[in-house]
Amino acid sequence: MTHAATSAIFFTNPFVVECGLITNCIIQNVGCTTAYTGTNLFINAVTGQVESIQNALAGWTDKVCIRCNNAAGSMITKDNWEIYQQPNCNSLTPNTIASKIYNYDTAATTTIVYDSAAVFSNSLSALCPLSSCSVTQSDCSTALVAPFDGLISIDAADPWALRVTQTQGIGYPDVSVCYSCKNKDAVSQIDVQTMTNQVIFMQHINCAIGLDNNSTSLITDFNNPPLTHAAAYPFVASPEYSVLAPYTDSTKMFTNLNSAHCGGFTTCYPLPMGCTGLASAYTGFAKI
Repeated sequence: MTHAATSAIFFTNPFVVECGLITNCIIQNVGCTTAYTGTNLFINAVTGQVESIQNALAGWTDKVCIRCNNAAGSMITKDNWEIYQQPNCNSLTPNTIASKIYNYDTAATTTIVYDSAAVFSNSLSALCPLSSCSVTQSDCSTALVAPFDGLISIDAADPWALRVTQTQGIGYPDVSVCYSCKNKDAVSQIDVQTMTNQVIFMQHINCAIGLDNNSTSLITDFNNPPLTHAAAYPFVASPEYSVLAPYTDSTKMFTNLNSAHCGGFTTCYPLPMGCTGLASAYTGFAKI
């Protein structure tokens, strides 16, 4: 890359007729007393232009002295000339991230789903740090819509944590949002690259919602003697226990509207009247 096409970039020569043109220029180290020891800059021997390499991924900064002579032998210098090649800040790549599943929890109002370090890799994080991150709908352009604009947030500073609330009683199914970050050149502070990634998560419903005891029409009363919400059988010597046919499984007594999300019943046991205490509190003759 050409940085200075002619010596006129650095110097003026008002006495060309008397003293001649500038005929020779060299690069020196800062201080203008020793030869340039760097490798980034050089003077083209044919054109006399100051040129540099421009393919250093991490970039570079150089300070040098430019010294020139005219035909009459006069010398002039330009010290502390600084040149900066920006790093290649196309350094962000999206990571492969798993979807998250959360349970209903009234205390979990700001659960961290992921932060920027989990969502993206940055191969030049020191030279090209993140400057901002945001969350939008999955199209990466539309702002979050209700109800998720009230359920999802992102921190305003590093590490730009994406947060959700787990307090939705009805839960929410798989939600896909766009997590987007920009990085910048640390020296110039200019934004360079924008990278996006899809984050998917869901929250189970409150599994206590939808559980209920069935109405009396679904529970059979027996006639020996008839009792409300109870079953009575006549005496038999054997077997010791008889199966109450209308109650062969828990669905005969209870409704579980959310079994798809919350699973079926895992434990059932009899309790004393009033339904208080532990299973061990029951001392009657029925068993499950």
